[in-house]
Formats: sequence, structure tokens, C-alpha cells
Amino acid sequence: MIHFTSDWHINHANIIKYCNRPFKNVKEMNKTIISRCNERVKENDTLFFLGDFGLKSGTGRGEGEPEKLKKYINQIKCKNIIYLEGNHDVKGRNGLKTIIKKVIIHYGGKNMCLIHDPELCDAHYEINLTGHVHEKWKIKRFKKNNSFTDCINVGVDQWDFYPVTWNDINKAYMTWLKSEGMKNV
Repeated sequence: MIHFTSDWHINHANIIKYCNRPFKNVKEMNKTIISRCNERVKENDTLFFLGDFGLKSGTGRGEGEPEKLKKYINQIKCKNIIYLEGNHDVKGRNGLKTIIKKVIIHYGGKNMCLIHDPELCDAHYEINLTGHVHEKWKIKRFKKNNSFTDCINVGVDQWDFYPVTWNDINKAYMTWLKSEGMKNV
């Protein structure tokens, strides 16, 4: 099975306040997000992680330090994780040394672009799976030049802190299209 997620922000205490996350502290947040991932994503599944596993380091606050994040990466049961670079993953400063910024997949009968920041979405594709915007929105239509594309936010803030499958995403997308009186682009 294939799953999608983003924006865990492991060890980032301030994200609880910034995004109004329902956790008492960073320890509870980290534990909940990882256990919910392991609840759904099995060892031989594939997990596309669309950026911001942890906070970039260099702040002097101990958040996002590579050796600390490695401990959390090792707690994930899934061994087939494809990490895309998010704004907090830049140059591997948080321990993720991914060089992948964008992935194109054909899945669920659709060609999709996977990218962290929806502002960089690709209108050549009907759907872009993104992260970065946390609690701001789940689905949004973007106009790029003379084309439109729909971006679906797979960040944990939108999905009760779980990774999601294409079935989860497509169900929410079809409901959104119907509620907005829109057709697929």
C-alpha cells in the first residue's frame, strides 16, 4: 500500500502553538504522530514524505538536531520511505539528506505531482499533493499561467495526525469538488 504525509515537525515545540496542535508538549506530539504512522503504514508499504520531518537545526535550541531526529526516523516501521525536501529539510540541516524536491507518479488512475510547497505546484498535472500549509486548508485550486490545478494538502494537521492513502485523499477530493460545484480540471 502507498501512503502520503508531511509536516511532522518532530521536536519542534513551537509548532504546537503555531498550528494549534492538540498536544501538551513535544514529547506527546512526537509519540502520537509516530504511533499513528505505525498504526497504518506497515513495514513493506511505501510512504511518500512530502517534507519537514523535523525543524532545521542551527537554532541553538536543540530542535531538529540530526542525531536526535535519527532516533525518531528509526522508530518508523515502514522501511520504504521516499523523503522529499521541505523548507526545514534544506541542505540536510535536520538530518534528512534528501535531494528530491519533486516527484511525478501515476497512481489511482491519475498523474500527480508531489511537492512540498503548493506555491511551486505544477499545472501540467490535474492534482498536486503538497504540504507546507499545515492547518490553513486541505484542498485548494491554484491558477498557474492560463491553467488550473488542484492541490491537496497531505500534512498531518489536516488528517488527524495520520498518513493518508490515495483512497482517503480521493474521497476528500471528490467531496470537495461536489461541494464547490466544480469538475476535475
